[in-house]
Amino acid sequence: MDLPRGIRSRGTGLEITIWKGKHRVWREFIRCDPQDPVHVRAAAKKLEDKRARYRLGLPLIEGKVGAPRLFCEVAEEYLQSVQVGKKQMHDYRKFLNQHWIPKFGNWPITDIQTSDIKKQLARMGVGIKTQKNRLVPLRGAFTQAGIDPNPAAGITWSRAQRKRESKKVLRYRPDERHQLISQLDRMKDEYAVAARQERTPTSLSNAFWSHQASYYFRFMFALGTRPGENLGIDCEDYDGQFVRIWKQRSESVEKDHTKTGEERSVYVPTWVRPYLESLKSLRKAGPLFLGINGQPLKYRGKLNQMWREAHKRAGLAYRVPYTCRHTRAAELLSQGANPAEAANQLGHSTDMFLKRYSEFIEEYRTDRDWSRFESTTPGATQIPHSGRG
Repeated sequence: MDLPRGIRSRGTGLEITIWKGKHRVWREFIRCDPQDPVHVRAAAKKLEDKRARYRLGLPLIEGKVGAPRLFCEVAEEYLQSVQVGKKQMHDYRKFLNQHWIPKFGNWPITDIQTSDIKKQLARMGVGIKTQKNRLVPLRGAFTQAGIDPNPAAGITWSRAQRKRESKKVLRYRPDERHQLISQLDRMKDEYAVAARQERTPTSLSNAFWSHQASYYFRFMFALGTRPGENLGIDCEDYDGQFVRIWKQRSESVEKDHTKTGEERSVYVPTWVRPYLESLKSLRKAGPLFLGINGQPLKYRGKLNQMWREAHKRAGLAYRVPYTCRHTRAAELLSQGANPAEAANQLGHSTDMFLKRYSEFIEEYRTDRDWSRFESTTPGATQIPHSGRG
């Protein structure tokens, strides 16, 4: 059956739509028999009534005063009211302006359905984690408008989709960790020599950042801290055996709490203590890591450049700095650390530690007391041979 313009058959009913150019300004689903001419004529009449109200500037939602609120208006109101950090606000605005406003900006916010959001997500061609991030301000806009249930809150992903997304983290083996640290030390020495020979802004910058990188990534490997937590360490937080992790510095923002909001005391392996103590004696007080301007280091861009260069020099496949944290978790598990204690060191629950971060790596295993695997039954002896049966 040919349907009038603005009406289409959809599942168990008819959908009527009003367009303004390429933008949809009204949509309503009518549950009925889409093949019944009586229902089609009723839908056509309702659509014509809506178009007449729209041309006159009357509200399309009966019983409500004023025209329906457009998504772009609510989104801006949400951004003005939400209380988040500077970087997070930047991300929210970027997500809305780049991905949601172009699609839904001129739609009445009450018209946007979960199916519309899913289609838009599919067009983005990004992973599940990125999709989840982009949905955060969208959910906030619907909450701001008082829409319940929130159409952006019902987005789920199938088990098959999640499985495809779960990429195996290639943790560093002990020899790879040694190669990277050795390369960072070599870079530090080479850039220091170059800076003494020719004091240019570039040579001085390379000398400074290579020195910082050689310490920073040592601590990442040894402590398993998050990057922001690593930058949040002050000289006063180290007592010679443990480091107090209680705050973080990241992206020009200092926060007086960790990601989980819990303070913890992290054991410092003996091999890295001399480096921590040398920085502590050099700084005397305040942050362990400083920027080239002498202020607390908040941006990791230059450190990450040195990290990438170390991989290239060592001939290793590049892995993001966060892999150091995964590697420390694997090291703790492989050496027989109690999972609950190891999870506490990394600032996670035991369940998250075992599921997400840890992996047994044979190269990290040390000699252990295998008597723990023997039977603990008192008087357990070999079963005598009965001689029968």
